Amino acid sequence: MYEAIKKSWLVFVLAAACVLVGGSGAPHAEAEGKTVIRYATIAPGGSSFGKILKAWGRSLSKETEGRVELRYYSGGSQGDERDFIRKMRAGQMDAAGVTTIGLGIVVRPALVLSAPGVIETYDQLARVREKMGPRFEKMFEEAGFVLLAWADAGKGRIMSTTPIVRPADLKTARPWAWKDDPIFSEFLKVVGANAVRLGVPEVYAALQTKMVDVVPASPIAAVALQWFTKLK
Repeated sequence: MYEAIKKSWLVFVLAAACVLVGGSGAPHAEAEGKTVIRYATIAPGGSSFGKILKAWGRSLSKETEGRVELRYYSGGSQGDERDFIRKMRAGQMDAAGVTTIGLGIVVRPALVLSAPGVIETYDQLARVREKMGPRFEKMFEEAGFVLLAWADAGKGRIMSTTPIVRPADLKTARPWAWKDDPIFSEFLKVVGANAVRLGVPEVYAALQTKMVDVVPASPIAAVALQWFTKLK
């Protein structure tokens, strides 16, 4: 696996968050009176985040004596993050764990949190969230969502099957860009590269067929989604 870890132009911290649909979008109540919180994430069930969700679900059930159940849909089984947001608005999902890209679908300015080269350390990210957090929370509330908690998904890197040491090297590659990520797509455009725009659930197959050979991701995400197995 080739990672341009010494190039500051490729470093960006990935922020993530848990969002809950607000307003009239109350959690689903089943016939026997149990309240079910339907939660979607692209993280696989066996990943560290998936394990946290399982523990959270057990704790929630225990603390409420079984009156509240966390029913989570992992591994992108409910689609991509755009699908999570759409289903929450339609009352088909109650909550979701999303990355900055998912946050940006609801509140566009949130995309700045993972713009390449803007925030490069966890300390910088913490300071930005401390200052901007309340403003973002208000924006989400106005959009009909509740921003429940922040999380960090690791430092993003450019990972590939061949060395990428400077922006120009991307011109001859087939870099993946999340189809809902306008910032990285624009970055690729500026350096003269042609982005292959796909949703996260499509990336593993695209790596298998060599439709893409470059992915921006954190090591945590690359391992959880098994992308690292297709990168040298």
